Amino acid sequence: MRRRIVGLAVGLYAADPASAIDLLPPPTQQCEPTTTVRLRADGVLQSFHGSTRKSVGGDEFHATIVRDGRDIAVARISDQADGSYSLSFARVEWPAPAGQPSAEALQVVLVFTCGTGALGPPAKQGWYRSGWIRRRIPLMLAAHLPPLSTLVPPAVPMPAAAIDLRRFAAFAAIGDSTVRQFRPLIQEKRPLNYSYTDASGSMLDRFSPELGSSKVCEEAAERALKAQGGVSHGARQLVLYGSGAWDLVDESKTALTTASEYQAAFTQCLRQIKRRFPGATFVLKAFFMMHPLRVDCERASALCANKMWGASSCGERCYARTKYMSASRSQRLFELQRAAAAAEGFATLDALNDLTVRHAHWTAPGDGMHFSPTFNDFLWSHTFEPRCLQPPPVRKPVSLVHQHSQARCVAGRSFGLVAGLERRVMWVRNCRGLFRCRHGPILECGFPPGAPAYNCSCDGSDSDLYRWPCKREGGRG
Repeated sequence: MRRRIVGLAVGLYAADPASAIDLLPPPTQQCEPTTTVRLRADGVLQSFHGSTRKSVGGDEFHATIVRDGRDIAVARISDQADGSYSLSFARVEWPAPAGQPSAEALQVVLVFTCGTGALGPPAKQGWYRSGWIRRRIPLMLAAHLPPLSTLVPPAVPMPAAAIDLRRFAAFAAIGDSTVRQFRPLIQEKRPLNYSYTDASGSMLDRFSPELGSSKVCEEAAERALKAQGGVSHGARQLVLYGSGAWDLVDESKTALTTASEYQAAFTQCLRQIKRRFPGATFVLKAFFMMHPLRVDCERASALCANKMWGASSCGERCYARTKYMSASRSQRLFELQRAAAAAEGFATLDALNDLTVRHAHWTAPGDGMHFSPTFNDFLWSHTFEPRCLQPPPVRKPVSLVHQHSQARCVAGRSFGLVAGLERRVMWVRNCRGLFRCRHGPILECGFPPGAPAYNCSCDGSDSDLYRWPCKREGGRG
């Protein structure tokens, strides 16, 4: 949380428009980096350099209201371009486990300053290691500031599932790692033909400047079709597409695109997928928000030395990929994708973007780009109305659904049922993951990591994410 910004030349930025991605315009104003912020009585955040009030924008913050050591509300932040930033808070749907009791407090992390987050590849190629700051910034409070709770509107109920899987016979997901991870942990228990097909790489990998000459997306769709037995189910076929992480972070290409060229390339990709699945329902997975404040490249380097992480997460490559993980560029990329999808008849799972904005604390440890398996299942459960299937008989008191710990979870040795209690409680030792007691709901146990042992109620997790069996319809499971 306390890295100094490295490689930031404070002053006049002049990016060559012919060599920069214009997903966002580069900053051009004289700018001193922000050193502190003040929360005004009207709930607006004012930036300062030293004791001087700033009159230019370009900063990117992550602002949260914290209670008992966990985020309970997260702000969408709007740059007013005059040194001030409006905050629009929304409650967190799934807080992390509570820590030590504490009063509510506002925490502000400065991620990028002076418009550096808007700079696209290759503007930071010469920068040493990174472009982000990710530092909790000193916060001043205005006199007579009302309670923080007044900044947060009442919780809004989660919307009903957007897609009813009971309408479909097959589900084909095509895209990058965020699509591969966005899947139900208990998919093998559901009567639906699932396939997940990789189409990683940036749009620059897939299309020449002339556009449409590459068949990468079409070939990915062909692999998805082959994985489903070579049969497209027409109106009973659901196709999910999602990508963008590589478009955001990759600076290795010499040929760069403008926003209009990017949107045209994305459109060509969607059209290639549509040709392989005539009559299907097409859906765009919203761009998942990336959180560079959660990245830990120093830890990644240490894990690389111990050969615990793959090369794609390691060392200098970690710094190179996080230089461009800004909220401003992510949002702009999502807007371009959504516009292209709407023109091609793709529905967009918009809620996924807002949910990933509010749940930085559920990103994989030290990663910032991918979310934990349980959070991906949370996203799934609030996106799809599941097809129902009565679970098979379970004879074990407690069964393992999905292991999250590095240590192996072994029934009777590292987890089991607590005997002699009126209400069912399970225990774990040196183990954590998702479990089920008999036919009960899936529950999390072993969180937060660090304790030698845990007891967990078999009634289910606090978030009540996992519904099993799902509700009946017409007397059938």
